Amino acid sequence: MKHIASCVWVCLFAAAAVGFALVVHRADWAMWRWLFLALMGLGLCGGWATLDDPAGTLWGRIRSPRPAYWIVALACLGLVLAVCYRRLLEMPGFPSSLHAFVVAAACIGLTEEFLWRGWIQGALAGLLGWPTAVLLAAASHAAYKTALFIFPPVGQSPFSIASLAFLAGCTFVVGAGLGFSRVRQGTIGPAIAFHVVFDILVYGSRATAPWWVW
Repeated sequence: MKHIASCVWVCLFAAAAVGFALVVHRADWAMWRWLFLALMGLGLCGGWATLDDPAGTLWGRIRSPRPAYWIVALACLGLVLAVCYRRLLEMPGFPSSLHAFVVAAACIGLTEEFLWRGWIQGALAGLLGWPTAVLLAAASHAAYKTALFIFPPVGQSPFSIASLAFLAGCTFVVGAGLGFSRVRQGTIGPAIAFHVVFDILVYGSRATAPWWVW
């Protein structure tokens, strides 16, 4: 029964996170923003209370005899993809300097991995098994990320359906890959290394947060 309850709380959090992402940039929807935040907090608190092994769910248990190799490998992969992403946006491959937002950027990546590859994937796996948990966690993360861009702030150009689909697809594929890295290695350490390196290189040169980071 605890596995079922844990999945219910996870679903509440994931749905509320998508709802929050849809309204967060619109001042005229502030009431909904607070409602979804409250539901996210409720999902987190309820989900935490159902965990028999919080550390094992959030962080995992290392299975690889050489976990540092996998952490370095995924950090390098995050670097390569960050350079490709910057070039796609017609930016220099590497930032010329790092500014104040670099700390927040690293913390955002860290938090997302603990939430999606850690708590959500770990909780779902207890009831549904690892393959399904990986795909559902990646799908919910992709839905959250994409929802952030659906209703931009006033003055920002809306994104095309093709751009949103591309973002959703890329986020899902990367998220599924990071999820399977947890299954393979038993821990989210390599996924954290990937995400933190990627966010530092992509956003570290900014003095302030971009509009889609609330």
